Amino acid sequence: MRENYLEDFYSFLRFPSISTDDQYAERVSECANWLVKRLTRFGLETQLVPTRGHPIVWARNKHQPGRRTVLIYGHYDVQPPDPLELWDSPPFEPVLKNGYVFARGATDNKGQILSHILGIQETIEQNGDLPVNLHLVIEGEEEIGSANLGSFLEENRDALKCDVAVVSDTGMIERGVATREEVDQLLAARHKRLDRRVALKVLRPEMATAVAAERFLAEGRILARLSHRNIVRVYDADEKEGFLYYAMEFVEGESLADRLKRGALPPAEAVRLAVLADEIENFLLSLGEIHRPPVLPKEILLVFRISSGNGRRVSSLGLPFFFRLDVRISE
Repeated sequence: MRENYLEDFYSFLRFPSISTDDQYAERVSECANWLVKRLTRFGLETQLVPTRGHPIVWARNKHQPGRRTVLIYGHYDVQPPDPLELWDSPPFEPVLKNGYVFARGATDNKGQILSHILGIQETIEQNGDLPVNLHLVIEGEEEIGSANLGSFLEENRDALKCDVAVVSDTGMIERGVATREEVDQLLAARHKRLDRRVALKVLRPEMATAVAAERFLAEGRILARLSHRNIVRVYDADEKEGFLYYAMEFVEGESLADRLKRGALPPAEAVRLAVLADEIENFLLSLGEIHRPPVLPKEILLVFRISSGNGRRVSSLGLPFFFRLDVRISE
């Protein structure tokens, strides 16, 4: 790795590009502009696409007929660093310790997307071009639910058509282990002993390294000891024929993200959901050992309940968690 690459990484990390807080809007834009300059430097056609929120960085090489097209997605916004007292060093002052860089956004998602950028740069410098047609789409609102990404993709769907899409915003369970996004599966099942329908979370066997297994079981233990009327219960946890699992209360419905595809929510309903989601977040943060990021639209579950009319529950797989929030609304 070139020495200046680490400095590039540090520069990227020093931007407090916190999309969840409007007071950082200017710094988010500065980070986006830094990316535009960085991508333009080695020959990509790059533009800053304004949205109703934070801008999207869109870069591409000169496309040629007959080549496959690759789209790489990432995001440059980060979560808030709170609680600050848990940091050993300032969150936006990168520190290198034992081969790891510590800073907010280092692995979500600035490190991953910068590694793509540097690889693209080296390939162009060595070969004069890429072997494929390339699109880089780097948004600034992933941490708040990608509210404007859908409209950007829809407006540019013909230009963005691709053969392969690469998402760099994923985890890595262990060094040397190829990792895919779905480390576990969530299934609907019937618990024989309890004679009831449950949500069964199962660790994928190909992901069941020692580290991943311990993390999976830790999630179940944390969820099991939470006591709150709006958080579903864990009924059971065990291993069966090499499969680790735990069984939770079953909640059925569609996500808010899917609901929003059909149009905006009525203002009163949107406010009600936001207040209830904030209540859950505050509860989790009050526990001290759990730092819960904002509840995203894909995590809010809409449920129809015969007994109380149309209801709303919040469902999140943060650790993972399932949240239940029942709300009466008028359609």
